[in-house]
Amino acid sequence: MGGVEVSPNTVSIVMGFVTSYLVILVLSTLAIMYLEDYSFIDSFFETASAQGTVGLSVGITNSGMNIFSKILYIFNIRRRQYY
Repeated sequence: MGGVEVSPNTVSIVMGFVTSYLVILVLSTLAIMYLEDYSFIDSFFETASAQGTVGLSVGITNSGMNIFSKILYIFNIRRRQYY
């Protein structure tokens, strides 16, 4: 890789991060689909936007959302500060 050797420990850390990121993304998407009865695409887009702290929306987030959906989005946004 360009003459630079990457340690197995670094690879393990990166793979753990990527795996946890994707697992949380998929589980959060499925939870929003179940709680709010939105399509997979809309739920995925909103969840990915929240998790990446992008700020884009398809318009499904509102003040009338289920409290658990709101907490889930807060978790997805706030967990970003830990890495």
